[in-house]
Amino acid sequence: MNSSTKIFLALTLALFLVFGCTQQQPQPKPLAKYNAGYKLIEFEYTKPDGTKKMLATAIWYPTSDAQKNYNYSTGKDESKILGGQSIGLAAINGKIAQGKFPLIVFSHGYTGCGIQSIFLTEEMARNGYIVVAPDHEDALCSSKVGGKRQLETFDLGIFGKPETWDDSTFGSRPFDIKALLDEMQRQNKAGDLGFGGKIDEAKTGIMGHSLGGYTTLALSGANDSWKDSRIKAAVAFAPYTQPFLLHDTIRNIRVPVMIQGGTKDSTITPFLNDAYKELGGQKFLLILSDAGHMQWANISCVLHASAQDCMEKNQKINAIGYYTTAFFDKYFKASPDAAKKLETKKPALESYQNEFD
Repeated sequence: MNSSTKIFLALTLALFLVFGCTQQQPQPKPLAKYNAGYKLIEFEYTKPDGTKKMLATAIWYPTSDAQKNYNYSTGKDESKILGGQSIGLAAINGKIAQGKFPLIVFSHGYTGCGIQSIFLTEEMARNGYIVVAPDHEDALCSSKVGGKRQLETFDLGIFGKPETWDDSTFGSRPFDIKALLDEMQRQNKAGDLGFGGKIDEAKTGIMGHSLGGYTTLALSGANDSWKDSRIKAAVAFAPYTQPFLLHDTIRNIRVPVMIQGGTKDSTITPFLNDAYKELGGQKFLLILSDAGHMQWANISCVLHASAQDCMEKNQKINAIGYYTTAFFDKYFKASPDAAKKLETKKPALESYQNEFD
């Protein structure tokens, strides 16, 4: 064998080792993308005091059906509260996609309602999540067409008195969410509305804005009487945390938590760093630049044609979707890409802290 032949064989072997072995390495599959389906349900449950309650709940979910522009606004009052940003893109009553999907509860803010953050709830559905958003008793708008406002008057003064808060403060909220989780588990078995066998019950999370952020932390363990062990991960947007800090209970949360805040939210953000420090497990705190308290509501998309347009073009809204989806992807889908995303600080952030594996 002459030297030229030896060199040729050596190069051939080297190329095989480089490219052949590389091709044999298993590559992680990219997470599927879907269209967003939407439907509204109502169901009755019995509260601990024996009274019956009908709970209207907006649901977004993955679908392969075609999306169309949809106006979520359900009346004059709701149009004002939604800030005119009620145009979404969804397949109304579409068929849920093949597979099983994590379940995420969205808890709205005080005087909000289940459809207050459609840019995010639709985006979560497109990324393979079933999102359920009830209208709590403190809702000032309604997710139901023709629905009545549950709250006729409201008083913000209670938020200036965190020392007065106890288990009964906004005490119907945990009953709503526990009943809703029960109902979705029933749907997973019965399949009345097309969700039979579609929900991965072991992957149940919660997210919420403002008072909904308080609700999120409470159900995750900050309030022992509200805690629901079915919740495995939580994202709190501009959460009201003062009662938990006063009673030193945030440290009781054991599930992964992400807290999001804004630099212009002067009544909430100053307390978020203390809340973050008290969290004992895997945790994240991101503060958006030039963002106020309503950054997580539809009104933030006032200059955009639709919720999807807002998600694509608004830097802060895009960051909210980016980090929220990456957080749940890490803990519910074990996505390597999600972990990489969570290590990244996007330009929309003023600051970002995290502790996770």
